[in-house]
Amino acid sequence: MESEFDKNLRNILTYENPVKLQEKIKGDLDRLKADGAKDPAAMLTPCLILSNINEFTGNIKVAAEGYRQCITLDPNSAFAHFHLGCCLYLMMDFSQSIASFERALALDSNYRMAYFWIGRAHTSLADYAHAVEAYEKLVQSHPHWTTVWFRLGRLMRSAVNWRRRCNVMNGL
Repeated sequence: MESEFDKNLRNILTYENPVKLQEKIKGDLDRLKADGAKDPAAMLTPCLILSNINEFTGNIKVAAEGYRQCITLDPNSAFAHFHLGCCLYLMMDFSQSIASFERALALDSNYRMAYFWIGRAHTSLADYAHAVEAYEKLVQSHPHWTTVWFRLGRLMRSAVNWRRRCNVMNGL
């Protein structure tokens, strides 16, 4: 028989029955607030999980607010800054998403995927030079990721820098 802990863990990892899980985590957060939790770390994990569930179930605005609360609890959470950036990108707030991704990278340089999203946001803003910069940084750490090379090649077409474009395409 599966224990309550195992069932909750499975629900978290698979997002199985997200509504029930959201209700449980909201209840946990409310109890922590009512008990006057002094340790922000005690509230951070449930807040991150709840925000993550909202993000992956399509409640982007709610998720963004949740990540903002997480950042209030722990301003040094690269995870919260990165995922807030994803939400802001999906809400088409490209400038703010770039700021969130850059903050995540400042906190943890291992969040290299932020460069991919920074490149996409700059492309959406038609700021091709900065998009190319972001993708080139990502290519340094992931040279075999063809999607990034493809995006770089397409951006070079927009930038009309044929020699540089040929060099990028030769990198494939």
